Amino acid sequence: RRPLEVGWLDPASDTPALLAAVCRELGLRHTAWQHPCFRWFPVAGENLQKKFSRVKTHLNYFKRQGDVAFEVVTDRAAWTRFAGEFTRQHSLRQLQAGRPLSFDPRKQALYDAVFDSPDVQLHAASFRVDGRMISGHVGLVWRDVLMLGAPSISVEDEQRSPALILLTWIIQNAAQLGLAGFDLTIGDSDFKRRLSNQRVELTMVEIYARRRDYLAARARARVVAAAK
Repeated sequence: RRPLEVGWLDPASDTPALLAAVCRELGLRHTAWQHPCFRWFPVAGENLQKKFSRVKTHLNYFKRQGDVAFEVVTDRAAWTRFAGEFTRQHSLRQLQAGRPLSFDPRKQALYDAVFDSPDVQLHAASFRVDGRMISGHVGLVWRDVLMLGAPSISVEDEQRSPALILLTWIIQNAAQLGLAGFDLTIGDSDFKRRLSNQRVELTMVEIYARRRDYLAARARARVVAAAK
């Protein structure tokens, strides 16, 4: 009864056209719609210091509090320490915002397995002051491009944009970290606009088994578009 969803798909992907051809052959109805995705890739002449100048005010605040350090997790012992801090910090932020906890034991076990996997590259980094983690980030690396994950932040320091400081540091040091770019993934938020220098439209294809479900979905889409 629910449509088969295929996506989100990169603009360079041939999948939407292939799906449309299959649907024609099988007599199935489908829809395709887009959503913005922001990305950062190195651009000749881009002044990152100027681009992220507003972040320096918050970073200077932390420098006055103690020794500031940015760390990348490279071994299992460091990952075990980082993962415990990251999970607690992320969970506290979820509770503060009134959202359900996302890092249950199964998800924690999945992240541990991915870190140990030889086939998947995980990138974990932290922003610390006197050893205390202020923000952490975990993302997957695909073809040398880091995919944005859900960052954690210290709730008592959230007004100082700790996650933005960490993500800015990753972008400014992308070459040294072996990263060709940073994909901020689907979503149209202010901080993604601030970090990025590119915008693309990702595609979602929905395939319907029944004509009436397809027509109902189209009608809902028209109502939503009219309301907007």
